[in-house]
Amino acid sequence: MYAESSGVRQSPTPQRALGRAIGLRRLELELKPEQLADRARLSQRTLEGIEAGTANPTWDTADRIARALDWSIGELAQRASELETKDRQPTNRPVARGKDQR
Repeated sequence: MYAESSGVRQSPTPQRALGRAIGLRRLELELKPEQLADRARLSQRTLEGIEAGTANPTWDTADRIARALDWSIGELAQRASELETKDRQPTNRPVARGKDQR
């Protein structure tokens, strides 16, 4: 089921760590949800669903969000992976930052 044809799909197995990675980066960049939504050409409702972990973005939507966060889609996936536990739930531990990472 697509929410408002927005490029987001409600899912019984949402990628919560992906939403957490997006939210953490948004806060790091000091962006309000509506600012990131505008930059990514999404509705604020769509972005909030993804950040909350209640919906999964399409590949195109994830790419637009990554670019709006000044990341590649690979960087976004890596950050989400760092936040994910084996049962695909986000962890509350901070994201490790290496020397070559922003």
